[in-house]
Amino acid sequence: APGWMTRPQAGIPAAPVRGFLLQVPPSGGISLSVLEAEFDVHPAPDFGAVLPDSAIPRSAGPSPELLAVIDSRAVIRGVPVARVLVRPFQWDAAGPSRPPP
Repeated sequence: APGWMTRPQAGIPAAPVRGFLLQVPPSGGISLSVLEAEFDVHPAPDFGAVLPDSAIPRSAGPSPELLAVIDSRAVIRGVPVARVLVRPFQWDAAGPSRPPP
Protein backbone atom coordinates (compact mmCIF):
# COMPACT_ATOMS: atom_id res chain seq x y z
CA ALA A 1 0.00 0.00 0.00
CA PRO A 2 1.26 3.52 -0.72
CA GLY A 3 3.04 5.09 2.25
CA TRP A 4 3.67 1.75 3.98
CA MET A 5 6.98 -0.08 4.17
CA THR A 6 7.74 -3.70 5.03
CA ARG A 7 10.38 -5.27 7.24
CA PRO A 8 10.75 -8.75 5.77
CA GLN A 9 11.99 -11.60 7.93
CA ALA A 10 12.57 -15.13 6.66
CA GLY A 11 9.49 -17.32 7.08
CA ILE A 12 7.20 -14.47 8.17
CA PRO A 13 4.83 -12.57 5.84
CA ALA A 14 6.04 -9.06 4.95
CA ALA A 15 3.24 -7.19 6.71
CA PRO A 16 3.02 -3.41 6.25
CA VAL A 17 4.64 -1.05 8.77
CA ARG A 18 4.30 2.71 9.04
CA GLY A 19 6.75 4.86 10.99
CA PHE A 20 6.46 8.41 12.20
CA LEU A 21 8.40 10.80 14.43
CA LEU A 22 6.91 12.05 17.68
CA GLN A 23 8.36 14.89 19.74
CA VAL A 24 9.29 13.62 23.21
CA PRO A 25 10.80 15.09 26.40
CA PRO A 26 14.59 15.56 26.20
CA SER A 27 15.27 13.04 28.97
CA GLY A 28 13.55 10.32 30.93
CA GLY A 29 11.66 7.26 29.88
CA ILE A 30 8.87 7.09 27.36
CA SER A 31 6.37 4.32 26.79
CA LEU A 32 3.70 3.43 24.28
CA SER A 33 0.46 1.50 24.79
CA VAL A 34 -2.25 0.43 22.37
CA LEU A 35 -5.46 1.36 24.20
CA GLU A 36 -7.93 -0.26 21.84
CA ALA A 37 -7.75 -2.56 18.84
CA GLU A 38 -10.26 -4.52 16.80
CA PHE A 39 -9.34 -7.85 15.26
CA ASP A 40 -10.77 -9.67 12.27
CA VAL A 41 -9.43 -13.14 11.52
CA HIS A 42 -9.00 -13.87 7.82
CA PRO A 43 -7.37 -16.88 6.20
CA ALA A 44 -4.13 -16.10 4.44
CA PRO A 45 -3.96 -16.47 0.68
CA ASP A 46 -2.23 -19.59 -0.62
CA PHE A 47 1.22 -18.55 -1.81
CA GLY A 48 2.39 -22.12 -2.34
CA ALA A 49 5.26 -23.83 -0.56
CA VAL A 50 7.85 -21.12 -0.03
CA LEU A 51 9.64 -22.74 2.90
CA PRO A 52 9.42 -26.22 4.37
CA ASP A 53 6.95 -26.23 7.28
CA SER A 54 9.77 -26.94 9.76
CA ALA A 55 11.62 -23.78 8.61
CA ILE A 56 8.74 -21.43 9.51
CA PRO A 57 9.29 -19.91 12.95
CA ARG A 58 6.63 -21.03 15.41
CA SER A 59 5.72 -18.87 18.35
CA ALA A 60 3.24 -19.02 21.19
CA GLY A 61 1.30 -16.11 19.74
CA PRO A 62 0.91 -13.61 16.94
CA SER A 63 3.80 -12.01 15.13
CA PRO A 64 4.70 -9.23 15.47
CA GLU A 65 3.84 -9.43 19.15
CA LEU A 66 3.26 -5.67 19.53
CA LEU A 67 1.06 -3.54 17.25
CA ALA A 68 3.10 -0.38 17.94
CA VAL A 69 6.65 0.08 19.25
CA ILE A 70 9.14 2.84 19.98
CA ASP A 71 11.90 1.99 17.53
CA SER A 72 14.52 4.62 18.39
CA ARG A 73 15.16 8.08 19.83
CA ALA A 74 17.10 10.93 18.24
CA VAL A 75 17.57 14.69 18.24
CA ILE A 76 16.76 16.45 14.96
CA ARG A 77 17.69 20.15 14.75
CA GLY A 78 17.67 20.34 18.54
CA VAL A 79 14.26 18.66 18.91
CA PRO A 80 14.14 15.29 20.74
CA VAL A 81 12.02 12.76 18.84
CA ALA A 82 11.12 9.10 18.99
CA ARG A 83 10.44 6.95 15.94
CA VAL A 84 7.20 5.01 16.40
CA LEU A 85 6.41 1.99 14.23
CA VAL A 86 2.78 0.91 13.76
CA ARG A 87 2.09 -2.62 12.57
CA PRO A 88 -1.64 -2.99 11.86
CA PHE A 89 -1.51 -6.68 10.91
CA GLN A 90 -0.45 -9.78 12.83
CA TRP A 91 0.27 -13.28 11.60
CA ASP A 92 -0.18 -16.40 13.71
CA ALA A 93 1.64 -19.56 12.65
CA ALA A 94 -0.69 -21.60 14.88
CA GLY A 95 -3.66 -20.57 12.74
CA PRO A 96 -7.00 -19.03 13.64
CA SER A 97 -7.94 -21.57 16.33
CA ARG A 98 -6.97 -19.12 19.09
CA PRO A 99 -9.06 -16.03 19.80
CA PRO A 100 -7.31 -12.71 19.05
CA PRO A 101 -5.46 -11.09 22.01
